[in-house]
Amino acid sequence: MKKTPLAGALLALFFVAFPTTPAQATECDEVVIYYEYGGPTGLYVEMETDTPTPNIIFFTTNGTTPTHSGSTPGSGTMIYYGDVYIPYGQWRYFRAICYKSGYTDSPVTVFDISNPPQ
Repeated sequence: MKKTPLAGALLALFFVAFPTTPAQATECDEVVIYYEYGGPTGLYVEMETDTPTPNIIFFTTNGTTPTHSGSTPGSGTMIYYGDVYIPYGQWRYFRAICYKSGYTDSPVTVFDISNPPQ
C-alpha cells in the first residue's frame, strides 16, 4: 500500500487540531485523619490529603456529613487549618472531605475518637 502525501498532511492536521494532553486528576484524594498526644491530657487530631494544593478540607465533629458551596462551608461545617484539640473525657465524630475547584469531592472520611482513646 502506497502512502500519499495527502494522508500524511491530514494526519498532521488532526494532531494540530486535537492535541493530546496528559490526563488530569478529576477527584480529590481521600482525607487521612489521625491523632497525636499533646501532653498528659491533650489529644490533637490532624488531617491531610494527597490532593495538590490549593485544596480545602471541610469537616464536622458531630457525625454529620460536611457540606459546602464551592470554597464556602455549609452550616455546621468547618475548614481545617491545623490541629483540632479534643478535651479530656470527650468524644468527637469526625467526618471530612477534600474540595478542590475543578475536581469532584473526595469520599467522606469517618473517624470517631475519644480522649482518652479507647
